[in-house]
Amino acid sequence: MNDRKHLSGREFERLLEAIRGCRNEVRDRSLILLMFRHGLRDSEACGLVLEQVDVESRILHVARLKGGLSTTHPLRGDEIRAIKAWLVQRTRMKAPGRTFFLSEQRKPLHRSTVNLALRKYGEKARLPVADHHHMLRHACGFVLADQGADTRLIQDYRGTATFSTPCATQLLIGRDLRGFGGNTALSGRQGSWGGQQKPYGRPDRSAARY
Repeated sequence: MNDRKHLSGREFERLLEAIRGCRNEVRDRSLILLMFRHGLRDSEACGLVLEQVDVESRILHVARLKGGLSTTHPLRGDEIRAIKAWLVQRTRMKAPGRTFFLSEQRKPLHRSTVNLALRKYGEKARLPVADHHHMLRHACGFVLADQGADTRLIQDYRGTATFSTPCATQLLIGRDLRGFGGNTALSGRQGSWGGQQKPYGRPDRSAARY
């Protein structure tokens, strides 16, 4: 186990593979994809409601916490497929309320359940990174930087008020090293983002509040 706080692209693929065949595979695949691709905190993922996930328009309305910038993000093909699979299962549960992610007891998913799931899947995938909920959020920033996004775009996309954390510094140093034959520890971009194109354009700042 090392001091790194984010997953590489290939490590994320291993994490997704570790979900296969597990009891809550459908829900957790959708959950972890959204957390990674959109830099969601565990509390933001647990707080999602059905109206925020617009499959028809292929848009996720991200309501940031901690004073962050709420935005709208496009949804990619594999996310849409994972979301639709979960919605089928969620409908069968006949749960009350509008919360998007539910526990087996048909209650809103709690962040402790998310953290336990990440720990379980991380151990199964034998990841060298400490199991913590921010590893997916940090990984999102590293992917954006690796694909050439400027700091303002990364800040807006992840909904952060500032961009001066130690993780951000490590991110920018890693990106700069690429020009000198270095390695950012981010690999497998094509698989983790579902295609060769850059992740997304600038996020829409006019997101509705939920």
